[in-house]
Amino acid sequence: MNAPNTDIVIVGGGVIGNSIAYHLARRRRQVLVVERSGVAVSPAASWASAGGVRRQGRHPAEAMLAIEAIERWRILEQELQADLHYRQGGNLLLAESDTEANQLSEFVHRQQEVGFVDVRLVDRNEALALVPGLNERVVAGSYSPSDGQADPVLTTRAFASAAQRFGAIYRPPPLSSPWMNHRGMKAAFLFGVEWARHFHFCSSQKEHLSSSFARLQQKSVAVGSLA
Repeated sequence: MNAPNTDIVIVGGGVIGNSIAYHLARRRRQVLVVERSGVAVSPAASWASAGGVRRQGRHPAEAMLAIEAIERWRILEQELQADLHYRQGGNLLLAESDTEANQLSEFVHRQQEVGFVDVRLVDRNEALALVPGLNERVVAGSYSPSDGQADPVLTTRAFASAAQRFGAIYRPPPLSSPWMNHRGMKAAFLFGVEWARHFHFCSSQKEHLSSSFARLQQKSVAVGSLA
């Protein structure tokens, strides 16, 4: 792939950026990932994340995506050819009073309404069976058995490695980039790109970068678009 002429530039190489890069590269799109440091290194969010893989507590608009994602996680290690330390140990929310238990009961009902049908209310005894050693104040819990956890660093790097196997290119921004000096930019070539169809921002500085790239719309650069 010739990096100066690419289909899609992804700014930010965290777990989201690398996942996008992998899925696009797998579809034979020319992808360039711009990441100012190494993949999943301190202090990046994908390095510090707790690594929760959950449906419980998601916004209703995310419900179907969360359901599909849980199914995907079961085969993701094989697909990415990497150990992600994924385990489906469940997710347990706790109530420490009768008032909280009533609120949790309503919460469980809402979870089931959006499609998380295996989420259930558990009493203190069942909560203790799931997690021995809970404090004496726990009276109930909301248990989602299909949720789990994965190693965020291993997962992020696995997506990056898989993306590169399909031809994605990774490079740091040059020193003249606004990512480094926050002065804005006049053309996409500051990222070392002469022409790109789409830019997608997966960075903590995406608001600043999006406003800088907005000036390029007259040059047929679609800001933050993958369509």
